[in-house]
Amino acid sequence: MKLVRYYGTKALRSIVKIFPLSGEGLRERVLLKGCKIRIYDATHVALLDNSCQHLSCIREDAAHAAMPEGQRKCAFTLAEVLITLGIIGVVTAMTLPSVINDSKDKEFKTAYKKAYSDLSRVMLPAYTNGDLPLRTEQFEPAQTKKEFDYIKQAFKVIKSCETENLYDCWPEGGEGVCSGSCATGSSDDGLGDPNEGYPKKGLSVAFVDVSGRIWATYTISENIFIVDVNGKKSPNKFGKDRWLFTFANKDNIRVPNAPSDIVPVKIIPYRDYDYETESAWCHYPPCYFKSWLYE
Repeated sequence: MKLVRYYGTKALRSIVKIFPLSGEGLRERVLLKGCKIRIYDATHVALLDNSCQHLSCIREDAAHAAMPEGQRKCAFTLAEVLITLGIIGVVTAMTLPSVINDSKDKEFKTAYKKAYSDLSRVMLPAYTNGDLPLRTEQFEPAQTKKEFDYIKQAFKVIKSCETENLYDCWPEGGEGVCSGSCATGSSDDGLGDPNEGYPKKGLSVAFVDVSGRIWATYTISENIFIVDVNGKKSPNKFGKDRWLFTFANKDNIRVPNAPSDIVPVKIIPYRDYDYETESAWCHYPPCYFKSWLYE
């Protein structure tokens, strides 16, 4: 229906719908987001197009309603504002922890790759250039010392710790790996105690580089090297901010466990797969030792 009414000097044409105003001593002014409206008469407001989706009403007292149209200002009621803020608060409380955890995971993942890159850059040329002798046994304390010293000389070291003062570098009481279960020869036949395990005072050495990372040996006998990418800061958990590396040949077999090919050509995670359940190497799953590094 085509209606023509005058508001001031402007004609209202092509009116789509007319809304009534009500209230004793009050007028309800209709606010339609993104729509064209005009006061139609003393008791109605006119909607000039049909593109509107949302309708809300704001009450005005008689004095406000009597003001010229151009001087009137619409706003949300206090109740509407409080309800909206409440909804925002609930949604934030539900989503913020997940957002924070995702952000932390991205930081740890990036730091893990950086540590891997730094260790590869330092160690692989050492064997290629003949700076280090090849390891012929799994347990060789003298060779482990040479390898760890070679790693240490490549970084700017702010603190170095031997077996007797390991905890001056490596935080005491954080998670250790493969405690107890390793005594049987299998790393996954039991969970052990996450507060024990390795690195361990008397059996491991460590140093802190200028970036705050802590590098340590698993033990002083094997070529398993550990890094805590954010130092003594939490969470101090393997698969989160702590990672294990070792050396491998071209077939991804740890050397010297492949007697026919003991030349290291790459660095690999010592646990070269992911853990979705708890184990002696991952007390707080998941631990993405493999996928976080290679994806």
